Amino acid sequence: MLTITPTVSASDAYRRLLQYVKPYWLVFAIAIIAMLAFASTEIGLAALIKELMDGGFIEHDLQIIKLLPFALIGIFLVRGVASFITTYGLGWIARKVIMNLRTEMFDKLITLPSSFYDKNIPGQLMSNYSMM
Repeated sequence: MLTITPTVSASDAYRRLLQYVKPYWLVFAIAIIAMLAFASTEIGLAALIKELMDGGFIEHDLQIIKLLPFALIGIFLVRGVASFITTYGLGWIARKVIMNLRTEMFDKLITLPSSFYDKNIPGQLMSNYSMM
């Protein structure tokens, strides 16, 4: 049996998937903020290394040498927490979106008449109708 599937542009598919993320906007916003914090640690680490080179090795400033280990620990602590929040938040959202998609697919398939299942094999149903 030959079936024609409609073509969907990438932007349409992305927009459609973003509709499933809307209920989790708060977690998504927190994950974005954590990404920004993680990215800012890159800049902070570079600035800290510059201070280490200039103040610690060239000027021999003891105050900078004493405070640098605490600053390094602070930057890596912020970096670790931000990385965890980003990974956990986006993973949680992904699992919720997948669960919603599966629930919608199941709800749609459960309402179809039995004659529909007589005409189609299960593998074909799962591959063709999972995007409905």
